[in-house]
Amino acid sequence: MILRRILFGATVTALFMVVVESVAWCWERYTWLGNQTVNDTSLYIENSGERPQLRPGASLDGSKFDISINSIGFRGPELSSERSANTLRVWCVGGSTTFDIYAPTNEDTWPYRLQVALQEALPDRQVEVINAGIPGEVLSGSREDFERFYSSIKPEYLVVYHGPNDLRFAAAAQEMPIYEPSSLLMFASFRLLSRWVPIQTVRTEWLNHTIDSPHWDRIERDILGFIDSTKRKGVEVVMATHAHRASDDAVGFTARVEVGESTTLLKMSPEGVIRSFSRYNEMVVEIAEEQGTHLADVRSAVPADGEYFGDHTHFTPKGSELAAQEIAAVIIEAEL
Repeated sequence: MILRRILFGATVTALFMVVVESVAWCWERYTWLGNQTVNDTSLYIENSGERPQLRPGASLDGSKFDISINSIGFRGPELSSERSANTLRVWCVGGSTTFDIYAPTNEDTWPYRLQVALQEALPDRQVEVINAGIPGEVLSGSREDFERFYSSIKPEYLVVYHGPNDLRFAAAAQEMPIYEPSSLLMFASFRLLSRWVPIQTVRTEWLNHTIDSPHWDRIERDILGFIDSTKRKGVEVVMATHAHRASDDAVGFTARVEVGESTTLLKMSPEGVIRSFSRYNEMVVEIAEEQGTHLADVRSAVPADGEYFGDHTHFTPKGSELAAQEIAAVIIEAEL
């Protein structure tokens, strides 16, 4: 009798887990894909080397997301075939925070909202903003794309909104114990739960992990090299500090909640992540002053609050709008 009850309980539990996993899988697929599959099953070009590259012409159409990639390989509409003399082009580079992964449509991304703000302020110009953000991208990759496409696009402004991926790779390049992501991520139910519960495990070996001076120097060289290349082409540079959900003085449990997934990405304590973002933003401000470039203080413009962030670094539509307005104000002042 006892064995029968155990078997019955195990069977019911297993069936329950199967139902939960099936519902989570269907929800995830419906949200992202709906009734349409992504071109060639992915937004990315596979086997493209170490750099992530978006597949030109790819699209993703789901119940909540409608994303399209243009023929160049960037998120957004095609550029006008004939550029008139009064066209103002702005090239925005970065990773997933520029791509704006929580923006449900191309028109909800901060680069597109930047285009709207600039067009309203400069009605005599034809404004085109290129969203060259690619999830996972770093400064050197964005510079490679800029060099590749500059001659055909020739933007007047370059907006640099990098940070998280360069910090992640700088942190990972140092001697650290190998960390394997949880095998539970293969389950849709666990992936959904990890999105809804932003508290990540902080491993003991991460507590004292920091980015060392040589890797900070590498980030600085990448920024300076990008600026130099851009200036030599006569393009105005807008350096942007990087916004995030955590307050500068957050500690303990509050910091863990606010930093969320970035503890795993940078393999640091939540406080260490916050200090790293602060140091990066201080570097951006100093470089902008030294190089005479424009500065958009997006970190100060978007409050460190969950209302403006879907996770630690990615905007909600409200956050995207504030970021766009801050960057637009800088460019409008330069134009007028």
